[in-house]
Amino acid sequence: MSCQKNYNQLKKQNEELLQENAKYKKTVNTGKNSINSFIDKATKALGCDSNCQRQKTIDDLKNKYLAAKTNLITAPSQVESSYKNYLVYLEGEPAYLEYRESELHAKAEQITNTIQKDVTNIINTEKRNVNTYDGLLINLNNIYEYYERYLKENIELENKLKIMTSDIVTNDRKTYYEEQGIESLKKYYIIIFIFYAIVVVSFIVCCFVVPSNLSIKVKIVILVLLIIYPFISSWLLTQIIHLYDKTAELLPKNVYKNI
Repeated sequence: MSCQKNYNQLKKQNEELLQENAKYKKTVNTGKNSINSFIDKATKALGCDSNCQRQKTIDDLKNKYLAAKTNLITAPSQVESSYKNYLVYLEGEPAYLEYRESELHAKAEQITNTIQKDVTNIINTEKRNVNTYDGLLINLNNIYEYYERYLKENIELENKLKIMTSDIVTNDRKTYYEEQGIESLKKYYIIIFIFYAIVVVSFIVCCFVVPSNLSIKVKIVILVLLIIYPFISSWLLTQIIHLYDKTAELLPKNVYKNI
């Protein structure tokens, strides 16, 4: 019993020594690795200048960026593959197939909703375009109606302008001829006035020089009439013409002239 106890104690001490020896070896190896790593870094540092170190840093950062980018691209497939392995191992292949069917159904429903939303937006846009087109067509028809009306009015105004221009030319001609007529009448007026003055002067001379059976009162009346004749001749002629028109209206008309 005492021997067995001593044996166990020796065995335990031996195991403790072995563990301490292993820890010491590990510590020594770690130190050696650290020393070797330091020596490698020092050797590389001695063999590479600042430009070389900068280029190495750039290359390391670029490689890390490309690795991260690759992981980002392949992450969805890696996640899907990992989840498949997990679900198949946990619940079997049918559970994974059911999961994939549910996921695909959800994606299909999402795509359907997106397409339906896009189609609805397109339909609403086309409706607005049709309404806009209808409004533009109505405006175009109104503009065309206004154009036809204004074109017709412009043609009428142009014709009226031509008529007015023709009337103006005709009136100018009439005015020219009237002015010529007035000039001619002025000449005749001067001649008649001279003749009238000669008659009046002759009558006055005859009244006092030539013997006559007329009394002095009659001669004075005739002289007064001769003097006022130029002033009442226009009024007298107007009254004569007016009297002629009234008389013509009272006379029976020839009905056959109106047939």
